[in-house]
Amino acid sequence: MKKYIKKYTILLIVLIGFQGLLKMFIISQLQIILLNMGIEFNESNYIKNTVFINIPYLINIILAFVVLKDLIKNEIKGIPVVLLTVMSYFAGVIFFLFLINNKISSDDK
Repeated sequence: MKKYIKKYTILLIVLIGFQGLLKMFIISQLQIILLNMGIEFNESNYIKNTVFINIPYLINIILAFVVLKDLIKNEIKGIPVVLLTVMSYFAGVIFFLFLINNKISSDDK
């Protein structure tokens, strides 16, 4: 159980940091890059806002794949946990850890 807590703590810290860096890049550079490519200001602003809003979902999907891989490895059927992870990374990881804890507890008995 400790290895999963360490793994997901490190993974969450890295993904949240990556998300912050991506958002900072989008705020500072994406619109300039799009304008240099010849895209009009309104369109580039729309693209920048759309990408900015959808970054957390991209991070959640990456984390959901990692959770799904660990669920399959431990032979646990937890599709609702994967779907919850896509919507909210923190809630998905918490419920994943609950499932792993239950699996470990049932194997010890």
